[in-house]
Amino acid sequence: MENNQAVKKKLGIKDFVLMGIFSAIMFALAMVLMFITGVTPAVYLFYPAIFALICGPLFMLIAVKVQKFGAFLIPSAIMGILLGLMGAQTLLITVIVFGIIAELIANSGKYQDYKRISIAYIVLMLGFYAGDIAPIYVFTDWYIQQATGGVAGADMTYLNSLIGVAKSWLGALSVISCLITAFLGTVIGKRILKKHFEKAGLI
Repeated sequence: MENNQAVKKKLGIKDFVLMGIFSAIMFALAMVLMFITGVTPAVYLFYPAIFALICGPLFMLIAVKVQKFGAFLIPSAIMGILLGLMGAQTLLITVIVFGIIAELIANSGKYQDYKRISIAYIVLMLGFYAGDIAPIYVFTDWYIQQATGGVAGADMTYLNSLIGVAKSWLGALSVISCLITAFLGTVIGKRILKKHFEKAGLI
């Protein structure tokens, strides 16, 4: 019996496959949202909020299906590495750091506490925001240097507009929106995956 429980606590091939597939989907979604919302600076600030809302059900499914240490950290690390390879170095750092925090929160409830899983997801999405949008108004000079560097450097007119809206009330609103939509994402995920949550004993 103890051996069976020990095996269940370890991540299996199915767990890695599930997390890998959904991480790839979320990475692709992030890239699409960046491209679409990036057309308008003011809208771009809110792409993490849109991302948080759509990915809520996906992370809820991962949490309820895996229910082992790594359910939050591994997908976060995969996305962080992929986004980092695309040039988002700050995302590579914050998504992994906040992913560790989210993992500890979810693990503290042994992945059986819906509220803790929800809080863990909100924390993770805050890390996503912190790595991509926050540097615009926190590390402005560094952000400009990074954005204008390389072959496909960003246009300064666009950057000035982006920095302007980020430092306005829209910047604060974008943070609040991200937190709200992350919460809504968990609520939607719970409703969509009600049978899975009941089977797992989370509701």
